[in-house]
Amino acid sequence: MPHNIFFAAAFAHRHNSDDTWDSICPKCFYTIATEATEEGLLTHERRHDCAALMKSRMRLGIHERICGGERSVESA
Repeated sequence: MPHNIFFAAAFAHRHNSDDTWDSICPKCFYTIATEATEEGLLTHERRHDCAALMKSRMRLGIHERICGGERSVESA
């Protein structure tokens, strides 16, 4: 495992080369936030909802298959 990944509150925290921090969800593997401090990630982690994110991704995927990848004003 790389030395710059830390686990806190079930989310992986990655310290980036530009001195920012990423929070990665262990369930959906989405990078939910990038912040200047590790403490700044906590609000994002509390608000993260995998189910809502997956629904949003599915809607976008369905739209891309139907419309050939172009997003309409309504879906933006």
